[in-house]
Amino acid sequence: MRLLRDLNEGTSQWPFLLQKSWPVTFKDEEVALDTRVANNEVKKKFDLEDMVFNGHLEP
Repeated sequence: MRLLRDLNEGTSQWPFLLQKSWPVTFKDEEVALDTRVANNEVKKKFDLEDMVFNGHLEP
């Protein structure tokens, strides 16, 4: 994991990679990321319809 920081905006980005072997299907409708990085709690929900590429669900 690598922290990307925009010094002009004062914001940071934390890219997370998901495994291709994850057991998620369209029936799940959404997935949730819930983790802690240093002293920061990270919670984010993702709509699976937004993760479709060329007709396939791509993490």
